[in-house]
Amino acid sequence: MISNNPFSEELQHSCYEIWNKILNHRFIFEIQQDNLPLNKFIFYLKQDHIFLTEFCKLLQTSANIANTKEEIEFFETLINNTTMFEIKMQEEIMDSIGIGTKPYPAFIQYTTTTTSNYVSFLKSAKETDYFGIFVSAIAPCPWTYFEIANKLTKVAFKTPVYKKWIQFYSSKESQKQVSDIKELLNWLAMQTDNNNNQKKLILMKYFTTACNYELDFWNMAYLNGE
Repeated sequence: MISNNPFSEELQHSCYEIWNKILNHRFIFEIQQDNLPLNKFIFYLKQDHIFLTEFCKLLQTSANIANTKEEIEFFETLINNTTMFEIKMQEEIMDSIGIGTKPYPAFIQYTTTTTSNYVSFLKSAKETDYFGIFVSAIAPCPWTYFEIANKLTKVAFKTPVYKKWIQFYSSKESQKQVSDIKELLNWLAMQTDNNNNQKKLILMKYFTTACNYELDFWNMAYLNGE
């Protein structure tokens, strides 16, 4: 069946059940209720800091070997947004509650299997010959984060770190990042031969796998943050 919807919407719809589990995860629900135990959030934050730091290394490697203008602009923008804003936001939150992230080699000793597996998956996506695979693999992360934060913007948080976290991921900058990724996914789908949907199926496979890793990450954050 041929859909008239943009490809990005097809991707999201194909993961409808997983997507809803992410947006309604107990971790997110308890943040919404402003009663998530802070130790769970701290555990999550540490693992996400490790994830983003390793993710930036993958981005930099990809930027160094990018061939097209679209690829170069994509990686440079994502590196800047992640290092200058997202990681900085994390470090500000951790500093505010007395948690240091330096030295990083010592910090990374506490990497969970879930975090390591997610990074390994992105690495495998990066090492394929098709740029679209890496885009599909990273898309669910910022996209679900924006949708999570956007639905929590009206909550009157008493916990400052939750408020700061939500404000960042619901910001106009985060919204633009997600919009740009959607547009890129739609553009990539348009480059696919209309008589051969094999590439689209591959993109969908990586997108779905990434959604499952996102769900696994939230499960890990909630269960291991005791």
